[in-house]
Order: sequence, then structure tokens, then C-alpha cells
Amino acid sequence: MQLKKKIRIIILIFALALTLGFIWGNSLKPVRASLESSGGLFDRVKPIFDALFGEGNFKHSDFRKLAHFCEFFLLGFEVSLLFLELNWLKIEKAYQLSTVGLIISVIDESLQMITDRGPAIIDVLVDCSGYLSAVLFICFISLIVSVIKNKRKNKNKKEKVVP
Repeated sequence: MQLKKKIRIIILIFALALTLGFIWGNSLKPVRASLESSGGLFDRVKPIFDALFGEGNFKHSDFRKLAHFCEFFLLGFEVSLLFLELNWLKIEKAYQLSTVGLIISVIDESLQMITDRGPAIIDVLVDCSGYLSAVLFICFISLIVSVIKNKRKNKNKKEKVVP
């Protein structure tokens, strides 16, 4: 394996560890601490959402769901890039790739029981939606890049054949 590829894999694993630490670390916060940390951020970005959706139409609970989606979108992005780097991003591995997101989401919600926060099925669904959106995005981009490479390769072959 090339040194550059090994470095990319190490960076992706490190990024994944940080993302999981952030996700699971927030799940281990008590209810009050969790609400305070997301509430503080919500207060700072609320003017943006008020401008987009009208004042008061985007609630703190909506913001928390969006945060779940975004966290897991990032996670799905990182896992997909790791699978791509390891040459595992193939149709036959799609089940494993999607299962990773579900398992992490279920663990995330289960950790909340430790701090007397109840797990929520809707959070698992939002998490999985974010994760799968990133997986599909990476697969789509990978497919486009592959098609472009094949077209260039075929074009170069045709140009070499013509005298």
C-alpha cells in the first residue's frame, strides 16, 4: 500500500474517532447539560433560521434533530471515504456500509439511558437518514468519477488506434 494512501486511511480513522467521541460524548451528557449546550448554539444561529423560515417557526427541538442529521451525515461521509480508500465501496459491501450507521445510531441512543435520558426511535431514524444521505452522496460522486475516468480511458484508446 502506498504511503499517501496509508496516511489518508489513518487521517480518516482519526476523524472517525473524533466524530464518534463527539456523538457519544454528547449522548452521555445529562439532560440539562445537553439542553444547555444545544440551546446556547441554537440561540446563536436562531437569527439565520428565523430569516429562512420566519420568526419562531424553527424550534429548538427542530435544531436538535438537524444536529443529529448533520452529525451522522459527517459520520457517513467519513465511513464512506474510508470504505472508498480501502476499496470496499462496492455493491456487495453496501449492506455492511449501511449497517455500520444503524449500529452506531442504536449505540448512541442506548448510551442516553445511562444518563436517564430516554432513547428515541425518531432520533435513530434521523441519524440513519443523515448517515445514508452521506453514503449515497459519496456513492453518487464515486460513480460519476468512475464514468468520467472510463470515458477518458476509452477516448485515449481510440485516439491511439487511429493512425
